[in-house]
Amino acid sequence: MEGNRPLEVAQLDPRQLEMLRCIMQLEFECIDLQLFLDTHPAEARALEEFRRYSDELCNAKKAYEDAYGPLLNYGFGRAPGGWQWICDPWPWEINWRRGA
Repeated sequence: MEGNRPLEVAQLDPRQLEMLRCIMQLEFECIDLQLFLDTHPAEARALEEFRRYSDELCNAKKAYEDAYGPLLNYGFGRAPGGWQWICDPWPWEINWRRGA
């Protein structure tokens, strides 16, 4: 991040952006289903969908971290070459309102 300004979407690898968007969508699905299950714990279909989306989310995060390094400073992925989490922009440092 340059001068504490958000990184523009156009400056990132299109594959990286797509992976981040996928992770955000899957996180939304998981949170939404979790809230629904808080009030409807016996809904088998919702529980099945929650498990499916949770598995997809774990796989998406692992794939992202394998390719681009950890999503968080306490990420579960191990970046090749050592301590690299501070080198790349964080998802909140990207100006999502412009670009792709």
